[in-house]
Amino acid sequence: MTIEAPPPYPPWLVIRRTVRFGETDPAGVVHFHHLLRWCHEAYEESLNRFGVATEDVFANPHAALPITHCQARYHRPMGHGDVLLIRLACRQLDPTSFEIHYDVHNNQQVVATGLTRHLCIHPVTRQRQALPTAVGRWLEAATAHQGISTFRVNTPDLSSPDS
Repeated sequence: MTIEAPPPYPPWLVIRRTVRFGETDPAGVVHFHHLLRWCHEAYEESLNRFGVATEDVFANPHAALPITHCQARYHRPMGHGDVLLIRLACRQLDPTSFEIHYDVHNNQQVVATGLTRHLCIHPVTRQRQALPTAVGRWLEAATAHQGISTFRVNTPDLSSPDS
């Protein structure tokens, strides 16, 4: 799949990285598990570039944001030395959750895609709660740039023993 004319992205929604030798298998192709790690690193870097201190998100004593769903898809092989651009598209699902779509580009082609869904819970009670304000600002700015509105999906109630 070739990208014709990608929309201009703010710098906090596009992360550049180079594939390292240690991230490839003996055939010289990126080992499968690295894509989700790169997605999470791009999420962290995006927050940081936007001005949200990652320690306020990942070491917050009042809110935790576990990933409740993830997926990765490879469209073309990636190898040592490839320069990748990871573009993030974020949207809030409801007051307690959001998702991030990741498009990984190499030479203006989408070579991989990823998705993570995050749910805000209290770290002690494990009850759902509203997203932290800083994360909400990041999501609002991302969705405003992308020209999308929030939408709802059915997400499991983690407070229920049946979930």
